[in-house]
Amino acid sequence: MNVQVTLRPSESRSFLFLVADGFSMHSLSSATAPLSALNQMTGRKHYNWSLVSEQGGPVHSACGLKVDTGELDKPITPPAGLFVCDGLNGSEFYSPRTIKCLRMHAAGGGIVGSFGNGGYALAQAGLLRGKRFTVHWTNQGALTENYPLLEATDKVFEIDQKVLTCAGGLAAMDLMLAVVGRDFSITMASQIAELCLYSSPRTERDTQRAPLSAVLDTRNRILINTVQQMRNNLEFPLDLDEVAEAEGVSRRQLERLFRKFLRRSPGQYYKELRLHHARSLLHETDLTVAEIAFACGYNSISSFGKNFRSHFASGPSAYRGVSRSHDCHSHHTHQMEETS
Repeated sequence: MNVQVTLRPSESRSFLFLVADGFSMHSLSSATAPLSALNQMTGRKHYNWSLVSEQGGPVHSACGLKVDTGELDKPITPPAGLFVCDGLNGSEFYSPRTIKCLRMHAAGGGIVGSFGNGGYALAQAGLLRGKRFTVHWTNQGALTENYPLLEATDKVFEIDQKVLTCAGGLAAMDLMLAVVGRDFSITMASQIAELCLYSSPRTERDTQRAPLSAVLDTRNRILINTVQQMRNNLEFPLDLDEVAEAEGVSRRQLERLFRKFLRRSPGQYYKELRLHHARSLLHETDLTVAEIAFACGYNSISSFGKNFRSHFASGPSAYRGVSRSHDCHSHHTHQMEETS
């Protein structure tokens, strides 16, 4: 099927997708599907792409599928885009080799981008300062703790000049459809989405998470406002009596609302939010247990440890050890499969 494009790029645009063991195949396939579909519709290879890794060779995705890659250090000619593709867990520190390539590519005028928590690499390379960007919502808090001067948005994807980031997964398709829309036309992007059986592409205005009214299964304004305030104030917990007063209800009324809709007290719900945030920080950052305790509103390490152990049946340090050893075991298993 040949379709006349309304805007024709001056030359073919090429993308490099940087992957490492444990990368998200969902993100990668979502990103390449619109590019492949456009080439098919126009009968011309407007987009080219290839996979690279630091060492080259086979790389295992999180779902166990293996892909072949070229080596990252091959010359990259702008305006090619270099995207870091990562899974849900993210990485706090990338090798100097990756960081150098990202910086050189950006300095040369190339597009840099990320899927999911590949945004950590862009942050480490210093390419997100003053930029609108996003990562998967489960890792936004961890990224902020590692890079206090940066703040990810809650959008599905962001395009800020030559920095393109998305939350990963299906959001990679939304991002690439936006690229097609800019390179060609909105009509073309809509046709590509239809060909990919994607009926409702999202825009830069769409957020990652469902509205709180849907999450809480209620439209009660007081409950929604209170939970939102809790989410926004994990490091310095709010006084719930003051929250209730600000919402125009008594503490007892607030207690009844939480028990009716959430089957727990406001205090218990708030504590669970803080503890789940702590668990994410233990897994995704190298902050000390003390730093994580304070970041989650605890003034006492012993109190934090007691609450964490009661909720997760494991102390903070033990949880981190098991979590990290599981990651290492998964990586070691992939290496064993490769050498067997």
